[in-house]
Amino acid sequence: FETLYHCLISMINRDICPICSKAIYSHQFIVFCELEQHIYHSSCLRINNSSSIDIISSNYHEWWCSVCLSEIFPFYDLLCENQDQAENCGVCRNLISPLRDAKLSCTTCSQVCHSSCSVKGTCLSCKPLSIAETLDQRIFNPYSDLVDNRQLDNSPSVDNIIDYVVPIHTLLDNCAYHDNSPFLDSGLNLCFLNIDGCKSNFAELEATIHLTDIKFDIIFLAETNTRSDDESNCFYLSGYNQHYLHNTSNKQKGSGLSIYHREHISLNITTKHTCRSFEALCGQVDRPNNEPLNLVTLYRYHNRDFNFDIFLDEFDTFLSRFGPNTILLGDFNLNLFNLDTCNRVKQYYDLMASHGYFPTISRSTNFTFGSATLIDQIWSNTDPDDITSTAVLTHSISSHPVLCVDTTASNYFCYEY
Repeated sequence: FETLYHCLISMINRDICPICSKAIYSHQFIVFCELEQHIYHSSCLRINNSSSIDIISSNYHEWWCSVCLSEIFPFYDLLCENQDQAENCGVCRNLISPLRDAKLSCTTCSQVCHSSCSVKGTCLSCKPLSIAETLDQRIFNPYSDLVDNRQLDNSPSVDNIIDYVVPIHTLLDNCAYHDNSPFLDSGLNLCFLNIDGCKSNFAELEATIHLTDIKFDIIFLAETNTRSDDESNCFYLSGYNQHYLHNTSNKQKGSGLSIYHREHISLNITTKHTCRSFEALCGQVDRPNNEPLNLVTLYRYHNRDFNFDIFLDEFDTFLSRFGPNTILLGDFNLNLFNLDTCNRVKQYYDLMASHGYFPTISRSTNFTFGSATLIDQIWSNTDPDDITSTAVLTHSISSHPVLCVDTTASNYFCYEY
């Protein structure tokens, strides 16, 4: 058990490649330098996959990386390029080719580095990339002006609007980044994750579930990239029932949805929907003495050439299927931080509002090289008081963190753990 525990821990606390400063995932090709005991992405050292397998398989009894060799042997770089025409990057220590690579001088330390080894003019030695660097810097809350400044005339109808908006405003303000600790002790916990391929990251998801105190009652996954029942059944979670919507036939990746729910929770699949602009997997949970709760996980295809009006028309028709008591969890590929500057985001937001939906997540939900966006979202048209807490988990499974929403316990189930 101890060996398994350490293995699972390593899946969450991943090694970081010293060159690109990105996490190393279990599906990636790597090499291990015996000299400095560093693990690198093989692609960062321009080593092909077959060679990296040979290195890891110990066909090379003691392998040293080019970074170490460049430091030990001044003439090493001459084997690769003309030293008079190239210089070493101050971050990754590899050569900066005058023919292939863009370079710059760091605005902080002035050292020369690859442009790819920098963020907004600052090298990664001075500004390492991590999720932590973007935490708490931005909060999406479109209700702030309305609530803080009371920018409405005093009237009974306005008071009703304020009464409705205040709990949503508070929910967004209180949405926070969380580690492994539970952020609520009761209620139905819903979690969404763009897993970016089950083959790549499912083991990390499973480790997260086993090693944290978060309940993970119902888990919604996007971009599973599974193509058949046999393939989907390989990704099994003990204690859960699962439902799938497989990849669309014309997409190799960037498709596929799954819902996992604990065995004591009764969830029935009502709709599997695929159209030109998005896909959705819909379920329904019965609530004692109340209307059923609709749960919809969704992925909007990321295609810049796609006619956005088609998405708005298809999505409008789709939302019309559902009444109140619906929660949408998905990757919409529309950055809510750009609500005031992007017409597409504004149209999308207005469409959601016209169907009575309000956002519940206010923090960054996608972390890529040098940027953080709010493209993974959870929307609800339930009573705002039914949503008791929301959070974004800080540990990494894919470049998308896990989003969590807790709902009131009294309206849902009696748990028997």
